[in-house]
Amino acid sequence: MMEKLIVVRHSERLDEVDQRQWNKIVEKKFAHSHDSHARFCFGSDPPITSNGVVLSRDAAATVLEIIKANPSAEKRVVLYSSKLLRCVQTCYEIATQLKLPMHVSTGLALTAAAVESCVSAKHGRSNSFNFLSLEEIQAHCPRTTVHCCDDENSSHYIPMNHWRDAMNAVNEHNRIHTPHVKDNEAICCINIVVAHRETIRNLLNRHLKLPYCCIAMFDIQHSDSSEVRSFDTRCILTWILLPIIVP
Repeated sequence: MMEKLIVVRHSERLDEVDQRQWNKIVEKKFAHSHDSHARFCFGSDPPITSNGVVLSRDAAATVLEIIKANPSAEKRVVLYSSKLLRCVQTCYEIATQLKLPMHVSTGLALTAAAVESCVSAKHGRSNSFNFLSLEEIQAHCPRTTVHCCDDENSSHYIPMNHWRDAMNAVNEHNRIHTPHVKDNEAICCINIVVAHRETIRNLLNRHLKLPYCCIAMFDIQHSDSSEVRSFDTRCILTWILLPIIVP
């Protein structure tokens, strides 16, 4: 069985394009509130721009071509997203083109700087950041089904304690959900994760400049060492595709 991991950085976020407009939205929402924590979380979770939607659709088309180009007889593709809105909206465009459900995860958001600082301030509690509810996320994704991976009883449960455990769990799902049949060598399992540039940087252990909607593809190798936890994996970089920005 071949295993691939495709990581897509989220698309263009509103606050990095028009900070003044985003500040006005935040100010309006919290005009009569003194909840500084809720304000911080909302302010750190902006949507993507209209141009970001276009970039997301281009990324979705590229991902579809990557999957089609894979020579394996059977492909099993699962789509995951960080729970932050910019990732959810980017992932939604991929989900609609690939006609796949989305699996959203708190654990996949832990590399985002705002979430990381919030979790650190709250002594490692991943639920200390005010993420969108599943109902709110589903409202942003009306044409696809959204599953939450935060429930330990979920078949696609993703831990919320550390980003690496989250990524390892994503990769481990391949082996859990693929039957051990004689010809499973012909199967290619492809996990697509829409997350943050820090996710790609952390996997590579390199501080690269990564634009919106860049795509990194990895080959997955599982450790056979008894000294390592059963789902520890290595992500071997195949390539990084940078989007072409037309002025």
